[in-house]
Amino acid sequence: MVNKIVITGLGMINPLGHTCLEVYNAYQDKTNSINQGISHYDPTNHFEKKEINRLDSFSQYAIVAANEAIEQAKLSNYEGSMEEISVIIGASGNGADRFLQENHELLIERGPKRISPYYSSAAMINSPPAEIALKNGFQGPSAAVLAGEASGLLALGQAVNYIQNGSCTIAIAGGTQGDISLLTETGYEKSAIISEYPHHPLNPGAGAVVIETEKEARRRGAEPLGEVISFSMSTVSDEAEIKEVVIDALAEANIETHMVDLIGVAEETDVVTSIFKQDIAVLSLKESMGNMLAASGVNQVILSLLSLKETGKKEAIGLVNSIDPAGHFGCLIIKVV
Repeated sequence: MVNKIVITGLGMINPLGHTCLEVYNAYQDKTNSINQGISHYDPTNHFEKKEINRLDSFSQYAIVAANEAIEQAKLSNYEGSMEEISVIIGASGNGADRFLQENHELLIERGPKRISPYYSSAAMINSPPAEIALKNGFQGPSAAVLAGEASGLLALGQAVNYIQNGSCTIAIAGGTQGDISLLTETGYEKSAIISEYPHHPLNPGAGAVVIETEKEARRRGAEPLGEVISFSMSTVSDEAEIKEVVIDALAEANIETHMVDLIGVAEETDVVTSIFKQDIAVLSLKESMGNMLAASGVNQVILSLLSLKETGKKEAIGLVNSIDPAGHFGCLIIKVV
């Protein structure tokens, strides 16, 4: 990479907890079963009443995760140009899932007058990045990435590209999934019949990271937590193509397979681990928190980084993958600093 890109902020909210610390501690407790939904979540702890009325849960969760990451990265009182800060958030096509179904049912049962006046703005896939940018005054490029379960990781990869090509110096990137409707849950259960991958319970959640050039982090006094050393993506149709993307990411990072300490992986575990000669630690979140769709990849990045830091190994390396059944695939390599 031309510019050294470091991670300076982390944020999560999902079925295991409302902050990175809560989630990480719960993840380490392997006795926990998969929770359904985000328990004890009270939007009034984070938003004013008028905001709650116009923000769907997938935007709320994205904002909560982003706020935690922004605070840790010391961006709350940023004194530089706001045009240098971008926001890129991944979402699945049914991000505002339950909101859409509830309003559709209201339309059928009670007529158009019962539809939320915020229907259009709340349900838009670009609502999470737009809301995060507007609430914080960030004026750099903002965008939504729509690639199913791979959306969050691909959003982070897009943010890396933005920094590399000079579009911004700092980026908030991540993924989010709102509350799950019965329709979507049933649809995924049906799709498992024809899928090569096992079905995991669907769950809401969000994750966000702040990434920036090392030079900017040092200038601001922000602590680098990790470094993004490569990113590769493609549309894949078989195991050979998945391996090719992973090998490309390793080559871009200029690292050998024996240097990787941990992989964060979704369903394609055997395919990816077959690349490595040694036994390697595997982090797979679906077994503990279900399938969070667009939020899955970035949550794997965060927990992989926290797990690597826990080892105490200097410059420990993690390789994180995210794949969508439609074929979107991304591979990101991070290093502890």
